[in-house]
Amino acid sequence: MKKSIVIIVVLFGVTFANAQNIIVQQNNNTKSQQEPKVVYKEKVVYVEQKQQGPILVGGYLYVYPEKLGSYSTCPNAIINGINKKRAYGKNTWRLPTKEEYSIISASKNINLEDYGVYTRYTYNTYYTIWTYENKDKDYTGNYNIVVNLILVSDE
Repeated sequence: MKKSIVIIVVLFGVTFANAQNIIVQQNNNTKSQQEPKVVYKEKVVYVEQKQQGPILVGGYLYVYPEKLGSYSTCPNAIINGINKKRAYGKNTWRLPTKEEYSIISASKNINLEDYGVYTRYTYNTYYTIWTYENKDKDYTGNYNIVVNLILVSDE
């Protein structure tokens, strides 16, 4: 009878030790499988979308949507080149008249500062655009006048 009690105790001890070993192995496996949880949060970034085509002003006048720079003499070669390549599907880009410039500057659809034309004076500098009426003027050497190029088309 002593032998059978010893055998039962030994079997119980072996079974208990084996069960404890399985629990330890399971704990080790779950610890090694658990990696730090990384949470990604989306951040909304607003990007200003560039105008895709000419800007319509006054219901009839299209304004070329890109800044073309400032010049001391009228850049006829640039205007001709833009018309030759039919920029934005038009080959009738031209200088605006003074009246059309007034319409453009009053428009809520256009920010003239995007074209380099500032509505304020800076360091005694006057900013304006080339118009049909002043196309023959030469501003070379006149450093306090900056004349920018904006093109229009009425087709």
